[in-house]
Amino acid sequence: KELSLLPKNIFAVPDGEGEVEVCIYDESRNLANEHDRVGMTSFHEVFMSTRTDVAQWLIDRNVSVDVSPIDGMTVRKLAMSPDLGMMTGVGKSRMHELVTKYIANMEKAERRHRCHGCDQMFERKLMECSRCKSASYCSKECQVAHWKVHKHHCKKRDVNFSIVVDKPDTSIPSDLTSVKKLSFKRPKGLKDNETFYIKCQVATEADAMNFHAPIDAPTHPHVIYDRTRSVAFFMMPGTPGHKELFESVKKERAFEGKKAFFKAMYDSSGNMKVFPHTACAKKW
Repeated sequence: KELSLLPKNIFAVPDGEGEVEVCIYDESRNLANEHDRVGMTSFHEVFMSTRTDVAQWLIDRNVSVDVSPIDGMTVRKLAMSPDLGMMTGVGKSRMHELVTKYIANMEKAERRHRCHGCDQMFERKLMECSRCKSASYCSKECQVAHWKVHKHHCKKRDVNFSIVVDKPDTSIPSDLTSVKKLSFKRPKGLKDNETFYIKCQVATEADAMNFHAPIDAPTHPHVIYDRTRSVAFFMMPGTPGHKELFESVKKERAFEGKKAFFKAMYDSSGNMKVFPHTACAKKW
């Protein structure tokens, strides 16, 4: 048999005479983020199962994806791991979709409601930098104080800016789990100048070690593919768009700066254009 108790009904036993019982419940703590006796959190346990109903219950209570267990593998890292299919046994599962969507929504909310100046969260809509639209502030004072930091990153953001991609070599073999065969074909049914979304994955730490280069250096091929895998190729260093996509991906915190989604299109001549300033967390 099991006994369940509400935290508000648990009291500490007094040690000395005259002391009173004290309730251990603290409203400021989210107990869903606490470690259990083996160093795991509730979300870790649920993520490795198929109980999406329990996962949704935790998500509704703003459970954290960044609490680190003993092994350091947070739920965020688990959700973004390329070996996720092996860990869950069911590939890109409903659990994976649920958690990655939750992460993307949190990142969107944080961008809208966290002040870049004082780093505080607000429920109200914040001011935006009128030039780059990527920094938010709770007040004019915070914006002025933060300018000495922000001015080094502030660039006018033109979402219509596009780069024509060089036709890639699709004859080379692919050993990736996400892309079985390379291709540069227009997705079926896509019209001239009709936008669609591609995913760009940049090098991981393991890739950087193989190339003997810093992880933050854009010296490794990017993996580019769309949902149908009609577009699936390596964007090589030094080619048009490589540096621009790298810089945009590194700013996308939802996937820890490893991947992002971008708008793209094919023109009437068969050229593919990408829009580096349209980076977002999730589009399929």
